[in-house]
Amino acid sequence: MEYQQTDQEQIEEIKKWWKDNGTSVLTGIILGLSLLFGWQGWHQYQATEAEHASDTYEIAIAALEQKDKAKVAGASDELLSKYSSSPYAALLALHLAKADVEENKLESAQLRLQWVIDNAKLPEFAHVARLRLVRIAIAQQQFDKALKLVNHSDQGTFKGEYAELRGDIAMLQGKLDAARAAYTEALASKDISSSVQSLLQLKLDELGTNGARIKARPPTVTEAVATPSTPAKPAAIELPKVDDVVANPNTVTK
Repeated sequence: MEYQQTDQEQIEEIKKWWKDNGTSVLTGIILGLSLLFGWQGWHQYQATEAEHASDTYEIAIAALEQKDKAKVAGASDELLSKYSSSPYAALLALHLAKADVEENKLESAQLRLQWVIDNAKLPEFAHVARLRLVRIAIAQQQFDKALKLVNHSDQGTFKGEYAELRGDIAMLQGKLDAARAAYTEALASKDISSSVQSLLQLKLDELGTNGARIKARPPTVTEAVATPSTPAKPAAIELPKVDDVVANPNTVTK
């Protein structure tokens, strides 16, 4: 009888505890299940959105190659508005900027590059866009704007390219000592390719031997700062064509 009373007492205690706490326990279980399935659903949603962004990007690129402006506009508007945080959006904006430059729509190209700087989640995309904005500003003889861009505090793994552009600006302004220092800094950087090193050495050699007589001319809009893979002529240190300013948008590293 004692055991029966004890069991009954335990049952009563359990019933009382459940009465007092059952609602909160059920709520916790439901909340836990909701979070579990919600987390899985969120991951599935992200995967679906990434796939949609990729498909839209491919449509836009194909339309660009076919010069179907209406289709380009539709796909790019969708990608840049619905999937602005996607890497595909930044990459497409670089492609669109390149197309604008080829059509001499420099203001539109600058706006697109600025959009990448403001919206790209990957810093590499932002650096590529900023460096190309600098080159366009140099080509337009907007040296104050170019200097403001090139002196960006966080230069990541692009310090060598920023230093090289500072040297180009200084050279065009007739500040040969500053140009030499900037080129030397760029050449010492570990984040530049061998082709860029060769170009920098050509520039330094020219400054070192004939620096007193160099009179660099500002580029026209159809010229540009030489891209890393295109060495400049040592005798004139030519600036690049603007078409090269935003060339190879698929490459986010040097």
